[in-house]
Amino acid sequence: FNKTLYSLVCETYDSNKFSFFTEKVARSIIANRLFIVISGQHYLKNLRSIGFKTFDNVIDESYDDVEDNETRWSMALEQATWLCTQNFDNIIQKIAPRLLHNSDLITRLEINTLAKELNEFLIVNKSKM
Repeated sequence: FNKTLYSLVCETYDSNKFSFFTEKVARSIIANRLFIVISGQHYLKNLRSIGFKTFDNVIDESYDDVEDNETRWSMALEQATWLCTQNFDNIIQKIAPRLLHNSDLITRLEINTLAKELNEFLIVNKSKM
């Protein structure tokens, strides 16, 4: 994993009704990698809705809107194949601000989640202390 330039994230769930973000995409975000996702419809759209930036400035992410799994996944794989033919230095220059944004956001989300859980624990257990 540490010797790769990009990530092809094959998520656990392929439902078109919801997106379930796992460590698979988080690992790519933390490692500052461009990622292409094999998952349900609107996975990227839903990821963007919580503040992450994806890589539509480099690859064609229209696959995310396709309802049919096989077609969507085939389109995603075409983007992965195309990406492997491109100059990495050119790609990284285009995506660097997005990588930085995502890395910062995931760090803040983890801290906020931990703080929220700790606060809830303290409220619930206050009477027991």
